[in-house]
Amino acid sequence: MNTINIYGVDEIIEIGKMFEEKGMKLGSVFIKETDLKMTKKVLDIHASDMDHRSNTVVYVSIDNDEKFHRMWFKLVSYKTTDFDSWKLISESVEYKQN
Repeated sequence: MNTINIYGVDEIIEIGKMFEEKGMKLGSVFIKETDLKMTKKVLDIHASDMDHRSNTVVYVSIDNDEKFHRMWFKLVSYKTTDFDSWKLISESVEYKQN
């Protein structure tokens, strides 16, 4: 059996709250190009694994009566809970028919 331990939950929640204050809902966190390694079938993920050097990307969305707006932001600075530390790298908008 493989085990994944996520120790960065509190930071992920804070990132979600930060985007929520901007009217967006956090959907996913992607951590790429990092040195995460599985040891004895256990993978530990710490908040420190989410930094601007690890190519951390989040998916957020806005879904209302007018549109479904999907956005991907990349972490470009060290402070994950500061909106200015995130750069919009891709987005897609679908407008709803009334």
